[in-house]
Amino acid sequence: MPSNIAIAPSKDLLNLGRRAMTVNPDRGFRPGLWPTIFTIFGLVLLVGLGTWQIQRLAWKTDLLADITQRSAADPVPLPAELDDLTRWRYRAVTVTGRFDHAAEMAVHAGRGYHIITPLIRLDGGSPVLVVRGEVPPDGRDPDSRPDGQESGVVSVTGIVRLPSRPGLFVPKNDPQANLWYWRDLPAMAAMRGFSMWHRCLLRRLKRRRAVGRAAA
Repeated sequence: MPSNIAIAPSKDLLNLGRRAMTVNPDRGFRPGLWPTIFTIFGLVLLVGLGTWQIQRLAWKTDLLADITQRSAADPVPLPAELDDLTRWRYRAVTVTGRFDHAAEMAVHAGRGYHIITPLIRLDGGSPVLVVRGEVPPDGRDPDSRPDGQESGVVSVTGIVRLPSRPGLFVPKNDPQANLWYWRDLPAMAAMRGFSMWHRCLLRRLKRRRAVGRAAA
């Protein structure tokens, strides 16, 4: 029995193929309903994202200009109480008091920790949480950096920062273990027993002495 058998296509099949490949110039290109809907949706989405990016750029530009202007101004004394926090955001201020090193807190900051220490004001105003600086991972224990523990009356110059929110993947703080991954200012103040506080953070600009590195 021969093995090389060829099957010839029928005339109807050939005619169907010719009609499928024939383009009607009068009809033109007519996409279907769903492709049209998806195309319109995609265009609207792209235009919306582009507009959002432009608006965000303008907002960020204005914010950076505001930060630069406020932080570059001459420092002013920090009032005993702050009624309007937004008016003081990024303002350079000065305040005098004594650091309460026993209430120090360390917040994770990449490859180290930001040291936040309450400043007990001399004028009787609410305590201020001050970011004194950054230490390496082995400098979390205050006893490992005695040179950085300022004693006595100090005058602090810094920038007022408002409370922030954690990112989506930031771990939860553990106040009982004094483990902090983001600056939850109300929780920090409550843990230290401050019934009255400034509800803001002071990032120190000028230091009489550095926070200090861990002792070798």
